[in-house]
Amino acid sequence: GTGAALSKSEYDDFWGSTWQLAALRRAAHSRGASAWSTLAAVLMRVAAATPHTYKLPDVIGDYASLNPFAVVPGYSGDGKGLPMQVARRFIDVGPVDTEIPKTGEGLAEGYVHWIDVPEHPQGGEFVFYRRSVMWHITEVDNLGAAQNAKASTIMPYLRQMWMGEEIGGKTATRHLARKVAEHQYRATLLVNAQPGNCGPLLNPQETRGGTPQRFLWMPAKDHYKPKARSRPAKPPGIRWELPAWADGVPGELSSVMFPPLALPSGEFIIGVCDAYTDAVLDADDRKETRVGGSMDGHALLNRGKWAALLALYHGCIGITDFFWDPSGMVMRVSDHTRLAMVAAERQEAAKESRDRAETRAEGQIRVVEILGADEVRKAKASVLAQLATVRRRGGVDAALSRGALRTFMRREYREAVDPALSELIGENAVEQVGDDVDAARYRLR
Repeated sequence: GTGAALSKSEYDDFWGSTWQLAALRRAAHSRGASAWSTLAAVLMRVAAATPHTYKLPDVIGDYASLNPFAVVPGYSGDGKGLPMQVARRFIDVGPVDTEIPKTGEGLAEGYVHWIDVPEHPQGGEFVFYRRSVMWHITEVDNLGAAQNAKASTIMPYLRQMWMGEEIGGKTATRHLARKVAEHQYRATLLVNAQPGNCGPLLNPQETRGGTPQRFLWMPAKDHYKPKARSRPAKPPGIRWELPAWADGVPGELSSVMFPPLALPSGEFIIGVCDAYTDAVLDADDRKETRVGGSMDGHALLNRGKWAALLALYHGCIGITDFFWDPSGMVMRVSDHTRLAMVAAERQEAAKESRDRAETRAEGQIRVVEILGADEVRKAKASVLAQLATVRRRGGVDAALSRGALRTFMRREYREAVDPALSELIGENAVEQVGDDVDAARYRLR
């Protein structure tokens, strides 16, 4: 529904639990932004400033990237663009590069470029010119356009980027065939979207691939945000730095409760609490027994990323119970928002279907006026004859599409197929199989 995911007391408990969260909420509300979407934007800046060498542990499978993705859905005027602005003013994490992704191959271009090296066997090589990029899609329509482009690779590459896997590909020109090795880069992605327009992320293909569960869905609308005249004063900004480590050995920082495991490769594996490990193992057991599935794994890894970033924002490296528990509340808000967007997509699809049906009905009236009742009568007879034939050959459930019925109808009254079908359905002689008029099939009752 459209209501709040948390009660007012739960909301206040979450945002009042630490001075860092209270300051973040105040920064958001002072500028008229949602605290939830601003939280996502702030944690993304923390992620962008966290070296790519920091990873989640290999409880199941391999080490996992911290690369976070988020969607900020809201109607026009809800302030979808505010979170990035507020986060930039509120938290100083150092220089952060922001880019707009246009193609899958362009993602790799955001990290490496070709350098001519005469003595190199291939005449040169790709080298990193930066390791971290904050990717921002200002409107989900832009993602849909890129997704629908011929031979588009953007969605598979985005899924790979979320996992920290290798991105890039081969091209006919060697020096354009950019590749970025796995776990050698940091990426964050924020997508702004309008309800009813989230198809590029929620369509059946992406849902089957688990794309929606890879994103944190933070609403642009904050139900408990104060009225404009009651907004708090803008708080001072904060400076964030990653806790210091000396040669890979944890320093004497009392805030660090779970020191990361320093690998010889220079990577750091973030420590986690037992609750995190148990949740991951339980999800894997559900997958093995087919009670759950990969969606559980995606959702849990997503929660793990945001729990780790929540800890980092507080100056801690490690997912303790103190951060794992509130991350569950964040995911409740995310799940609530995502389900609301799914409902909005269904409402929009139903509206479009009704609009198409009304347009077709108006066209049928015009056809009857032009062709006359005699042509409609002949079209009805042709439809009944065709459906009777297909039933004899295929059984009682055999059906034909509108296109097939038109194909085998005489040309002079072919345009009358729609009014003919409407009348036959109204007379209970024919039934429509499927709700989508354009994809429906028809059979005898």
